[in-house]
Amino acid sequence: MPLSNEVVLRPRFKIELNRSNEDALKTFDAAKKSQTDFIISRVDDHVFIRFPKAKQHFWSPQLHLEINEVDEKSSLLHGLFGPNPTVWTMFMFLHFFVAVVFIGFAAWAYSN
Repeated sequence: MPLSNEVVLRPRFKIELNRSNEDALKTFDAAKKSQTDFIISRVDDHVFIRFPKAKQHFWSPQLHLEINEVDEKSSLLHGLFGPNPTVWTMFMFLHFFVAVVFIGFAAWAYSN
């Protein structure tokens, strides 16, 4: 996986696995029971890995994994690092709000 000098707000990656998606998901279920460093939750083919509430900050990231079956013996893992969806929604809302204020100010300045 080549790295570049670009700043990416929500980095993504893909990895081909030489195992079925059910086998990979069972591995995450086993890790959920055997470790306490992270909170691992699973919904269908999606796995979310977060920090525990005691170690979590407002800006703490989470890892969202989706494991899709390619065939019986292989699967494709899609990963996304990012903030909590609530934080990301607020971040985008603030950007849109600033853009609307800027456009409104530009229209007001142009008309005067």
